[in-house]
Amino acid sequence: MTNSIDSDGKVDEETEYNAQEVMKVVLGQDDGKEDPNALLVKTLIKQNEMLMSMLALKGKQPAEVYVPPDLSKTLPTFDGKCKLHEAADWLSTLCGVAELHRWSDALKLEAARVNIGGPARQWYVGRKFVSWSEFEKQFKSTFVRNVNIGSRWKALTTRVQGRNESILDYYHEKIRLCRDLELDFFNTKEQFLEGVQSKEFQKSSSIC
Repeated sequence: MTNSIDSDGKVDEETEYNAQEVMKVVLGQDDGKEDPNALLVKTLIKQNEMLMSMLALKGKQPAEVYVPPDLSKTLPTFDGKCKLHEAADWLSTLCGVAELHRWSDALKLEAARVNIGGPARQWYVGRKFVSWSEFEKQFKSTFVRNVNIGSRWKALTTRVQGRNESILDYYHEKIRLCRDLELDFFNTKEQFLEGVQSKEFQKSSSIC
């Protein structure tokens, strides 16, 4: 439809649109046909409504419930009757578990309290720790020893397989002692075999 203006500056009646005709043009529904752009707008509006509904449902979901850990089953018990590396291993395990589960310092202190027994328990009871860093410092100064080369070598050479000890348990500790001294493969193998008490294993290793 064309627009025309007469000599008096008035708009021809053919160019006038009522409100219904304007809506038809905007929505692309003139002549019974729907404009592709109008269809796209409708689709986007529908998708937006669906997205808002999904976000509303998500906001109504219950928050995650925090379940306190059973600290008595999380860590091994430290009794203070430690071998060369047990104290450092226990403290490292505690710190590792705490980092994994994002424990606070207060929860780490509680985990230490629950998992300390034997003579170490008396040490703990006789002290008051106001922070985790203070506990860690005093624990290291009391139980974690700085071992010299001579002590490490003695621990290595005197470590032999127990009468009822599995070969696997003996193997892991013996290899660790060798690693602390940075022994090469052949010296590590020699030290391992010297402490083996299993006759069957000794026979099989001699064949190799």
